[in-house]
Amino acid sequence: MTVTTLLHEIGDPASRADPYHLYAQFEDPVTVQDDGSYVVSSYEEIVRLLHDPRISSDQSHRTVLPVDLPAIAPFIGQDPPNHDRLRRIAMSQFGPPGNPGLVLQCEPEIRRMVDEKIDALLEELNK
Repeated sequence: MTVTTLLHEIGDPASRADPYHLYAQFEDPVTVQDDGSYVVSSYEEIVRLLHDPRISSDQSHRTVLPVDLPAIAPFIGQDPPNHDRLRRIAMSQFGPPGNPGLVLQCEPEIRRMVDEKIDALLEELNK
């Protein structure tokens, strides 16, 4: 038997179009799921957990059986320093600080592409 948690439902591609009814279930900053996992939904609590050295994202450090989580970026399920190394690799392609001029260099092309998409959408709506 598989327990469907709020995390699974939010991660389900079928929920992506309208996840707000799921978010409304967060009545408290910390919600315990049927499988014993926790969903933390307040900014303050999340920041506190992210900076708590007792908390681990690495499933091998868990004291209970690992939860079958939805597919996510591989560095999310790891602790520093490996998390930091993989995140730097992934994020370096998206601009500052590794490439501070990248966004400005790409702005004309981004504007052109966005304008094309908007024009196509307006044309489709006006049919």
